[in-house]
Amino acid sequence: MIQVEIINGPITPFPSDNSHQDDGAELVFNGRVRDIEHGENIIALEYEQYEGMAETELKKLAEETVQKYPVHDLFCRHRVGKVNVGEAS
Repeated sequence: MIQVEIINGPITPFPSDNSHQDDGAELVFNGRVRDIEHGENIIALEYEQYEGMAETELKKLAEETVQKYPVHDLFCRHRVGKVNVGEAS
């Protein structure tokens, strides 16, 4: 199963459903806004998207990953809008 979402608001985790008996692990990656980048203080980032294109490209990357590696399920959630320091993007 592949599920891709682009949301405007806080990211909530996907539910864990490790129902595949062959799966030995789950991998979760949460990218977060850092407070300093290249010596500059950061308060927040503003993510924009080209509506329709961004989700299509994320789906293509997810499909390529599932075809290349033995992944049963891939869930991808990316955020748009203002993301404060420490929040997941």
